[in-house]
Amino acid sequence: QIAVDSDKYMAWTGSDFYEEGCKAIQWLEDYLEENDRQDEALNIVLLEGNEGATATTGRTGGLMKQIEKHGNWKIIASACANFTQGEAQTVMEQILNEVDPDQIDVVIAENDNMMFGAMKAMERKEVSFGPEGDIITISFDALREAFEKMVDGKLHASIECNPHLAASVEEIIKKLERGEKLKEKCYYIEEKVYDYKNASRYIKDRNY
Repeated sequence: QIAVDSDKYMAWTGSDFYEEGCKAIQWLEDYLEENDRQDEALNIVLLEGNEGATATTGRTGGLMKQIEKHGNWKIIASACANFTQGEAQTVMEQILNEVDPDQIDVVIAENDNMMFGAMKAMERKEVSFGPEGDIITISFDALREAFEKMVDGKLHASIECNPHLAASVEEIIKKLERGEKLKEKCYYIEEKVYDYKNASRYIKDRNY
């Protein structure tokens, strides 16, 4: 949580992780409606990041708040994979040993690297996933490799975590130098949602 009333700094700028989580579920809702699946019961697997990390807390909070609105959605497995590909592969392999893959409708990973690990686990188990498969796959960060996965039909969507903060910081500093009073304490960077439909259009612009 950002201490919005702190007197230790003039302003803060960065990502709204809670909103990122909400955006992921909004995308899922829209996808299901577009495919006339909005009334389906969904079994979800959730791979979480480091316990206590701001990104984990925010994204999990946003995800859970929106998932709870759907009485026919259920998280059937949830585990921490510490934002790493290797741990996510191990965790996902354990989940697939305990849960019938046919019962999994959605896999959500709280960053792209964990999704890449989950994909390797599903490939080893010959589990069908992605836009060209059966399981819906959603992750966060929108790394270039995630765009490649979306273009290749393996990843449905990735919610951006925008690292380009310099321009926002510079604008705030210039306002302070001019003696202007800041209207806000927190400034959230613009972040978008990308999916398998628009990834090919934007992949050439990715520089991280």
